[in-house]
Amino acid sequence: MELHQPTHDEIAECAYFLWEERGQPYGQDTELWLEAERLLRPAFNKYDVVLTDAGENPVKLVREIRGATGLDLKSVKKLVSETPRTVRQSMSANDADTLLSAIQEAGARAELRPAQR
Repeated sequence: MELHQPTHDEIAECAYFLWEERGQPYGQDTELWLEAERLLRPAFNKYDVVLTDAGENPVKLVREIRGATGLDLKSVKKLVSETPRTVRQSMSANDADTLLSAIQEAGARAELRPAQR
């Protein structure tokens, strides 16, 4: 059985209703766009967290990533120094959002990408 892949217009319509529901102006909010995709693609609800920029405080970032992944110090330092790199793969949406927030609070940039199957 093949799953229905929502079109760009279907995702945009869903994102519009999410923005409207929250009383926000319609715009290019990535988080709400991803949420709309999640709602329309329940089979694709696993995400990879990808570090795109380590920021200016790599020590704090290394602590956050070590705590979240359990990797050794050498592996985490390599991951932080060679961006973009996947921090964790196939995470639930809530866990991925939590890790994304922790990385951003450490001053780095990261993004959520649908997990590759």
